[in-house]
Amino acid sequence: MSLLACAPFVLASRIALLSISFTAPGGDTKKATPAAPAAKVQAQAKGPSGAAAQAAQAAWKEWATQHQYTFTWSKDERVLVMLPQERSKPERALELMEKSLKRFDDMLPPPPPPPAPPPKPIADVDMPPPSDGDNPPTDDPHAPTSAPAANGTTAGTWVWGAGDHPLDSDTIVFGLFRKPDDFADALNKVATAFPFLAPWAAKAKEDPGCLLLQPLFGGCVDRVAGMEEWNPDNELVHRVAVLSMYRRFGHQPFWVGLGVGWNVEFDVLKSLYCFPYRNSFVWAKEHGGWEADLRRIYGKRGKKAPLTVDELAELKRGAFDLEGAARSWGMIRFLADAYPKQLSPLLADFQRLRDKLGRKMDPGASEAWASWKIPADFELTAADQKGLLEADLSKDVLDQASAFFRDGKDWKKSYAKAK
Repeated sequence: MSLLACAPFVLASRIALLSISFTAPGGDTKKATPAAPAAKVQAQAKGPSGAAAQAAQAAWKEWATQHQYTFTWSKDERVLVMLPQERSKPERALELMEKSLKRFDDMLPPPPPPPAPPPKPIADVDMPPPSDGDNPPTDDPHAPTSAPAANGTTAGTWVWGAGDHPLDSDTIVFGLFRKPDDFADALNKVATAFPFLAPWAAKAKEDPGCLLLQPLFGGCVDRVAGMEEWNPDNELVHRVAVLSMYRRFGHQPFWVGLGVGWNVEFDVLKSLYCFPYRNSFVWAKEHGGWEADLRRIYGKRGKKAPLTVDELAELKRGAFDLEGAARSWGMIRFLADAYPKQLSPLLADFQRLRDKLGRKMDPGASEAWASWKIPADFELTAADQKGLLEADLSKDVLDQASAFFRDGKDWKKSYAKAK
């Protein structure tokens, strides 16, 4: 399936734009294995209670009314789902969404907060002006100023999709659209609210689904005529997982996002049907994961030619690479198995390093808070990624991953660092 690459937009927020649009491949007609039976999840009848969820609902209420869609929510209000009013059994979509969120949380729980910076010495210039006690100073000349809220609203009002929200706080909006026209109209709304997305949205309308990092928006067409490989259950599970990763960890190396989505999709549905950028034939065995491919490739290479970080980092948006896809799926599977407690901190460190290295001075900014921006297409280099992998996990982590690929289920930990 094809996936449109993101244009090099520049944002003034800590979270850069990342857009993913999907089309479905033709070929093998094998159907996805259904998820195991589970208790039904009932749609919420009442509105949300949290400010972020209420803002998301307000942002989409008019559009939903005009197009006859209803709102339902995840139990924790992390995700707003828009469903056609005539959909008779919304419980299936909600059940899959909750399973996707649970598996994601099991794999990538919230990371611990970063260490606090050392206290800054107080200089005389930082002290308030003297006072005789009867007339205490009312203004601190060195107090920081707050960034204005997005979309012209007053500060203190939560705005869905604003770039200044902390990570893991805004609401994901996900639509299961009844037809391509509704999907296109939803993209029109997104492009109107976020004008920098207009060039992307014009092209993304040709595809039956998308993912956005800012705003946290995704969706797919529920039924796509003539697409035998399209499975909305897999699309929903995969996309919700990736959007959850964006929400919690911000922009990540491309292989990380794909690997997380595929692992959650496989663990929930025991099949893979979501193939970004792919428009070629899909073999039936590929729906069951890539364990056999990795065992064959790295078994042939042996210990003298282990996985390299360049092979992970070379996976780029815009084209589907089967071997690269297998590596990203396998690497996240290895890290979740071998380093479960270190995986979330690793992704948090990826985001912090990108935030540090990617910021560029904007000489035209009128406010101090907006004077540093991160180009949306800025990516950590392979060397940067390797440095964090080795520092956070182990110096021989790539050798360990190669052994994991070769041995499969027979792999055993051979290093001293505890989980």
